[in-house]
Amino acid sequence: MAAASSYLHYLLDTRAQDPADGTLRLYLVYRVVLSTALWVSFALDTGPAMLGSYAPGLFGIAAQLYLALALLSLTLAYLGSPGRDTLCYFAIFIDICAVVVLMHASGGVQSGLGTLLAIAIAMASLSMVGRTALLFAALATLGVITEQLYAQITGSFDNSAYTHAGLLGISYFTLALLAHELSRRVRESENLAIQRGLDLANLAELNDYVIQHMQAGVIVVDDHDRVRLINDAAWHQLGMPETVRGAPLERVAPTLAQQLAAWQADANAERAVFRAVSGGRDLRADFASLGEQGSQGALIFLEDTALVTERAQQLKLASLGQLTASIAHEIRNPLGAISHAAQLLKESPDLGQTDQRMTEIICSNSQRVNLVIENILKLSRRERGRAKPLVLQPWLQEQLDDLGRVYGLAPDRVHLQVDPAGTTVYADPGQLRQILTVLFDNAIRHFQGPREALRLRVSAGITRESGGPFLDFMDNGAGIPGKDVGKLFEPFFTTRGDGTGLGLYVARELSEINRARLEYLPVPAGGSCFRLSFPDPRIAEQSA
Repeated sequence: MAAASSYLHYLLDTRAQDPADGTLRLYLVYRVVLSTALWVSFALDTGPAMLGSYAPGLFGIAAQLYLALALLSLTLAYLGSPGRDTLCYFAIFIDICAVVVLMHASGGVQSGLGTLLAIAIAMASLSMVGRTALLFAALATLGVITEQLYAQITGSFDNSAYTHAGLLGISYFTLALLAHELSRRVRESENLAIQRGLDLANLAELNDYVIQHMQAGVIVVDDHDRVRLINDAAWHQLGMPETVRGAPLERVAPTLAQQLAAWQADANAERAVFRAVSGGRDLRADFASLGEQGSQGALIFLEDTALVTERAQQLKLASLGQLTASIAHEIRNPLGAISHAAQLLKESPDLGQTDQRMTEIICSNSQRVNLVIENILKLSRRERGRAKPLVLQPWLQEQLDDLGRVYGLAPDRVHLQVDPAGTTVYADPGQLRQILTVLFDNAIRHFQGPREALRLRVSAGITRESGGPFLDFMDNGAGIPGKDVGKLFEPFFTTRGDGTGLGLYVARELSEINRARLEYLPVPAGGSCFRLSFPDPRIAEQSA
């Protein structure tokens, strides 16, 4: 039963990967229908009177044999053996022989059955090359003329019909040439369509490759705000959500969905920087309509503001370099003269105690101004970071041990925890060391209490929300008052009289050069926590 159903499906399904296969299958089914109609019409005497009018016995045998061979051809095609060309040759040759015999049994060329060969010739022209089609047209013409010669020699019919036979032959050749030309053009059109399909597929693949490897995040949403396309950069920027394609944007990134809704309401509205997830990157979104009047959705570009900040940082450093070159010449030279004169004045034996105190103030403040200038010069001379992958566990352990020795802090007062142990960041090692030095120095200088009570804790790992690496630097000090938190990273802001107020400012500048974000996090249990949030090392390395 299953085999019969499969065979019936084969008979009805004329769609095939190769159009020539579909044409041949349709032709084979047509032969079965034609031979069945001829045999049934003759057997039941319901067809035209000329069927088998000259030789009924010959017509019946020929019709049955034709039906059997037609069924055999269709079965062989279903089984896939022999090949398409061989089966086509066999079917057309059988048609020529069968139709010529049936035509003779029905009274010759005048019966009109010779026109049935036109179908066979047309199928040969559509399925075969030109010379093969002409060969079958010649065979069909030869068969019709031979039947006419045989009928005249044997006296089968009263009248000869060579003119009719010749016209049939001419029609066979004409049909063969026209059908072959049509087939050639169809094949050229099909080949062109296939080539264009391949070109479009290659172009689509290229576009997909470019989009997936773009530095900016790209998201395409439809008119119902469902995500249809998202590249790797956007997936990481949105915190690597589990369900993305086909999901509503509101479920994937609620904050971004709100910005999209605001843009759809007012395209000129100002769009603020946002974070898709807690602890994620600072992002800025740009939108573009798709289709006429935005009827097919929107294209969303996500840009990590750290990249914009990095470019601005380079421009700022270039401008600062020109300024500090003038500072070095116009301020340091007079400052050196003032400091030198104060030292000479301090060594004078005729100075009173009050004057000695004044010279100390001059020297102390000269050194402070000189320190400010040196810090600014160091910042202005800062070159673009030479970032590379850093495995934090061994690198941090080495740096913290060295800083502990420099500041005289026992190893048991600095605790390091990295989970997972293989956490890797993409940053400049020298600049990251300077950031750690600033944080280490601030923790020691601002600690209110005996040095022995100071405890530092450094932890690193991967944020669960954004999937990016982080580094926390914590101490057990008094913490930072809330009124001062907003000013921490401003230049020249300090809570100590002997500070320059440039340490945290320089640390943040170095962080931005490395596309990291340095921020202060309050600790409920007391103390201070500075967090460095890094971009995903794979994305950072691709965009470097």
